[in-house]
Amino acid sequence: AKQTEATPEFQMGGIPAKSTREHLLAAMLIIKSFTKMGKSVPIVLCDVKKCFDKLVLSDLIFDLAATGADKKAVKMLRQFHQDFEIMMDCDKGKANPRSRIIPDTVGQGTNGAPGMAGNSQAKSVRKNVDIELCAKVGKIQTDHKSFVDDLMTTPGDAKKARMMGPQLSKAFDELSIKSHEDKTVIIVPGKTIFARKMREDLTSDPMMIQGNPVKIASQDLYLGMVIHQDGVKESIEATAMKRKGRAWGQVPVIKALLNHPQLLHEG
Repeated sequence: AKQTEATPEFQMGGIPAKSTREHLLAAMLIIKSFTKMGKSVPIVLCDVKKCFDKLVLSDLIFDLAATGADKKAVKMLRQFHQDFEIMMDCDKGKANPRSRIIPDTVGQGTNGAPGMAGNSQAKSVRKNVDIELCAKVGKIQTDHKSFVDDLMTTPGDAKKARMMGPQLSKAFDELSIKSHEDKTVIIVPGKTIFARKMREDLTSDPMMIQGNPVKIASQDLYLGMVIHQDGVKESIEATAMKRKGRAWGQVPVIKALLNHPQLLHEG
């Protein structure tokens, strides 16, 4: 409860009753608002490499203790995670299962992991990134949106995106995590000349995060939803098509199970 209370509001991961749906709805509302005005903003989608295995446990425990959480609970969580062992799921039951120990990281084993990771990530972003670089909808200041290690942010324009790059770099460096150079992208929604010029601007003079130029993408899968540069309708349709393709891909597996001799055996 103390950790939830202390976690910055824009972090939804690990927070009770919060869902990725809220995060994605915020993305769609931002796209819709700027499209209606005939404008656009760069939507930065940050993907972090192996976040849970790279976060330093002592950093997360320090942030957790700073919330005023019960000291015994904090100590127990540290003990649970300090020599975390990962075992291959397919090796369960085998005499010599394959496994490896990842020392002093948060790992992915307890339900404390997403809360601790989300709290520390959000605090570092809040401390290092100037919120006023984020876009405004009218007089309303938008904020970053995080779901544990996934981060979406909307700089006000191309110049502010380039200003935000070093600040995000500092936030990630502080936590010893790395943004993925190929999977971290910018979507500039809109079919207008305004949007096209912004894409050209950010291509010729890109936003840089941890020494890597952030690429412009026409669409990208984020938290299970396709964010498409053509707008909200196209994003929803592209997501539906992707999920439909996945569903059809499971049909042969389901048919094989239904026709399995053990299922058909009447005895």
